[in-house]
Amino acid sequence: MAMCKLSDYSFEWVLPGHGRRYNADAETMRHQMQQCIAYMEAK
Repeated sequence: MAMCKLSDYSFEWVLPGHGRRYNADAETMRHQMQQCIAYMEAK
C-alpha cells in the first residue's frame, strides 16, 4: 500500500493537488499517518 511506504518518511507538510495545505510537526504527522493507515486497513 502506498500509504505504508509514505510512513517511512519524516515530513511536516502535505501539499495536495487539490484541497488545503497542511503543516504540523513531524511527530504529529507520523501519528496522523499511523491513524490513517489503521483506518484504511480496517475498511
